[in-house]
Amino acid sequence: RLGGTRSILLDWQQPSLPRQQPGNSILFPASTLSRKGARDLREALAGLNLPLTICGPLLEGEAFWKGHQVQRAGKDWINNAAMVILPAWVEHQPRRLLAALAAGIPVICTRSCGLPPQPGLSLIEEGDSASLRAAILSIVDSPTRPSS
Repeated sequence: RLGGTRSILLDWQQPSLPRQQPGNSILFPASTLSRKGARDLREALAGLNLPLTICGPLLEGEAFWKGHQVQRAGKDWINNAAMVILPAWVEHQPRRLLAALAAGIPVICTRSCGLPPQPGLSLIEEGDSASLRAAILSIVDSPTRPSS
């Protein structure tokens, strides 16, 4: 989009990745940095008592997630994810978002992540923790969400 007429849209056929089990945790596929939306996610999750899995380093420190159920992601991160959330202000490599969508896992992210509208994807504005919380609750309350 930023390249205008110099851009070439590549054909993309999204693969389907099988999942071994339905997940039960929200996955944050980045380091705990403000530019990745960690503060917005922390605000959106306040009081919801939902488990959170972090893929990247805890750069803001252990106390950053105080009051939240946080665990570190392992190699099987995709199997434990009920949804993947990246409310980033800047994102250059949305690989985990694409993998989650291919596996049928709902994704919530900002337009800054570079993904076009598609099934399973909820796009929110950067810094809008109220919309992020609403999107999270719509997935949690969805009758089609696998039970964990």
